[in-house]
Amino acid sequence: MPRSVAQQSSQALRSILSYAVRYEAIGSNPLDADYVMPARSTSVERSRETLDVPGMLSLWGRVRGTWLEAPVLAMCFGGARVAESLGVRAGDVRLRRVTVGDVEVSVAVVFLRTQIRGAGVADDRLKNRWSVRPAIMPGSPGARMAELAAGRGEGWLVDDGDGGPVDKYALRRGWEPIQRDLGGLLMKNLRASWETALRWSLKLPPG
Repeated sequence: MPRSVAQQSSQALRSILSYAVRYEAIGSNPLDADYVMPARSTSVERSRETLDVPGMLSLWGRVRGTWLEAPVLAMCFGGARVAESLGVRAGDVRLRRVTVGDVEVSVAVVFLRTQIRGAGVADDRLKNRWSVRPAIMPGSPGARMAELAAGRGEGWLVDDGDGGPVDKYALRRGWEPIQRDLGGLLMKNLRASWETALRWSLKLPPG
């Protein structure tokens, strides 16, 4: 738990329990004791680690066939932000043939136009006016994204079982065991991993 959240939670609980003490429901307020707050310097949120292309492919292999697959593909190979990766509808994914040099290849075009905030609230306002964009996903990751979208109509590519989008809290819980195995890698760094791969491994301008 981040230090700021721990402090806010402690203050709120102390205030609530003070009423219980006043009306003699409990003898003392346990939150009056001194507690050790999480250290700022050890917060995993400061991690800047990214994955190289083999690492991203290995991560895809780990989540393949699970509900985490589509968001991970969108972040790792489409450069989606965490909230954007949950906001993809099946109808936002299209398989296209494009010509690169003299070679015709298949790519998935994923239109990023919605993000999922907090507890599953869909918001069509992205980070800025340039954030609404088509993400181009090449090769097998793109083909797999199109496969996941096929036959799902216009619904969320990943839903909560009741037709609504999966929220960020569920995504974070699903990511936790992977994060531990990857040395604290943050989900938001998957987007940075793809941008780094575009620039240095594939020699393409990120965008």
